[in-house]
Amino acid sequence: MKMKEVCGYFPSLCYKAYPCKMCADQFIEAGCFRLGSVSSYTTIPDPKRRDATEGHAFTREPGIITIGLVSPSRDDQTIWTQEAGYRECHGETTNPVFCFCTFLPQASLNHISDNYGRYIVKIGEPRKLAEEIRCYLRGKARNCLIRGCEVVYNKGQELDHRLTVNERADLDYTQKPFKEDGREYHKDHEFRFVVIDFESNQDPFIEVNLNKRLDYLSLVRPK
Repeated sequence: MKMKEVCGYFPSLCYKAYPCKMCADQFIEAGCFRLGSVSSYTTIPDPKRRDATEGHAFTREPGIITIGLVSPSRDDQTIWTQEAGYRECHGETTNPVFCFCTFLPQASLNHISDNYGRYIVKIGEPRKLAEEIRCYLRGKARNCLIRGCEVVYNKGQELDHRLTVNERADLDYTQKPFKEDGREYHKDHEFRFVVIDFESNQDPFIEVNLNKRLDYLSLVRPK
């Protein structure tokens, strides 16, 4: 069975924020934008966008854990027991992964503007944009998969069930803390266009230039 080149979840609309009008205009009028590698977000200069935990999944899932108890009555012998608890599960990306980060309609436009850029572009057809990205990369002979992914904010938290291998692998590029160091990530309601590159690619960015106006984009702030 042939694998779909565009898959995952796509909302009815989402928003992209830019700190300057020129970048917003280039996105709308020429289809010019870039996707950043997940690893690049660990060292990005902007502290509002930098996240040292990007590309690393971390959950606590129900399971049987082994506990060692030291018995003073047995010459400090360790007694090992098993009981129900939470097992720490970690994961990291293997293929190069690039993201175009946007915001779902649940996110406050004021929050987006205050934290990520005052020029906010509405993407009226997210799946169409994903398909155009795939078509562009295919034309560049890049072997990629495009996924639409909603970010989850449960990094390091206890879950009520065990994840499948595929579910845990997705968290490598879709999981963020609920909040950390005073930053409330959950308020972002982030949606990502994810490019999984099956080539050995170490570039920090993928530059996309569709060279046309995208009619499903519009500037919503400032008017």
